[in-house]
Amino acid sequence: MNVNKKQLDKIEELITTIDIKSLKCFTLESTQKILIADVKPLNGLETANKTKALLFLNQDKIVRFRVITFTNKTTFNDYDNVILSVWNKNKNKKLYSGIVSFYNPYQERLLTNEFENGILTENGVLSLKRNKSTKKNSRTNGCTDWYWVTTYQDGTQISEYLYTTCNSCEEMAYKTKNDCGGGGSSAGGTGSGPKFPFSPNNEDTYDYFSPEGEHIRYQFIANIWKIILISLPDVVVKAVPESRPYLVFNWPQDQQKAVGEGFLFNYDSGSSTWTGVPATEQLIAEVIEDKIDDSKLDPCPKAIVEKLKNSTNNDIAVILKKLGANSVYTVNMKMGSTAQGYAMTQKISPNNYLITVTNDSYTNSTQLFRAAAMIHEVIHAYYHSVVDDNNYPTTNLSLNNFPALYQAYEQKIYPYGATVAQHDQMATDYVDSMAMALQEYYYNNNPVTYPFPSNEVFTDLAWGTLQEASIFQEKFKDGDSAKERILNRYACESIGGTVEAGTPKQQTAVGKPCN
Repeated sequence: MNVNKKQLDKIEELITTIDIKSLKCFTLESTQKILIADVKPLNGLETANKTKALLFLNQDKIVRFRVITFTNKTTFNDYDNVILSVWNKNKNKKLYSGIVSFYNPYQERLLTNEFENGILTENGVLSLKRNKSTKKNSRTNGCTDWYWVTTYQDGTQISEYLYTTCNSCEEMAYKTKNDCGGGGSSAGGTGSGPKFPFSPNNEDTYDYFSPEGEHIRYQFIANIWKIILISLPDVVVKAVPESRPYLVFNWPQDQQKAVGEGFLFNYDSGSSTWTGVPATEQLIAEVIEDKIDDSKLDPCPKAIVEKLKNSTNNDIAVILKKLGANSVYTVNMKMGSTAQGYAMTQKISPNNYLITVTNDSYTNSTQLFRAAAMIHEVIHAYYHSVVDDNNYPTTNLSLNNFPALYQAYEQKIYPYGATVAQHDQMATDYVDSMAMALQEYYYNNNPVTYPFPSNEVFTDLAWGTLQEASIFQEKFKDGDSAKERILNRYACESIGGTVEAGTPKQQTAVGKPCN
């Protein structure tokens, strides 16, 4: 073990202060065993109300060690269960109010969590940022900048530069093991790899733990051991960033999501750990829905979006799943001026989109019309994400125009050209998904009175949002009564009134205005 005298003195002090008689063994939900013991006050940490030692076991050997301090805001003594709740990633930490800090064996701070009645309100973590251009002792590669990153409950973050290291043995303050060197594994760890049991039964599970804290759960399915869960400390991810680049963020935030290699990962800041499960279409769609930020919308459109997100059978997640969403992206919404129409979608950066809702027109539009427009823009963002994932070689400006984006999306779905049936099916999937969502939205938010709006009302409104796309012009020709009916439905809901009154083409809005 390569340590300096100061670090060695800290370890010797720690050894003499651990109360061996208080040692208890626990099993985490991951099935890993840990030992927790009381520790007498340590130099520099005397103000803590309680100090604990946490030892992680792997095959009955101690592979990691943490010192944990508690600074209480209220009277409290259930410390072991708070530690368990942190590493089990439980949402409520036993109603604890105070600060829980984690240190390495040299008593260098790695992680701090502040809780109020069990809810995380502030998180601080020692985090690295690779800096290949930094020069130190004539070295130009392999250098690392270290920061203390604080994240607050509202999501704001601040970072403070601490120091730079340029070799692995200098990185003791963040390494998960206590020595330098060691072999490698697929995730950048030094474990010997999983050793599966002989003659397993179907659906048997096996948990592998690396010394660095990586946890992989396998399940025996159809004569193959398949990964069903991955848990990775952020330090393991950043130790070999090229192995999982989709998880490399300078400062990840609590509950941040990422998708890679068929897994959906969630970041838990309380334990500074990424946990991944197989990324089903349903899970991905739900994550996209959760990442739609409508906080900057006015009350009426914001309420509409929230209702669309929380519908029982045909919410936004269901629409995205039907359309085949398979990667996570971010959608932000705000009020502002639009070139034309009720709302518009713009690409800000790859997989990051902005929907702007007009704040100076469409004041009499029905809530049903606004709901259709918002669904249209959410689908617009989804089409953008598909094109982004396939690196479409065109300018952002042209793809902010929906007809051009719709065509680009079709080219990505059918790179060798869509058949007439496929071309029609794209539009059908779009229209049917929106119509069912609009119908559920209407009946959930309006008194049920006779005569009931026909299904045609919702289908026509959905088609109306496609009126600028080529498929609409191909399917509905000028003079076609269906085209006139669709356009009039769209028009009457957009003005919240009646169009072509007193004629056979009359259409009256069924939706209600916001006010």
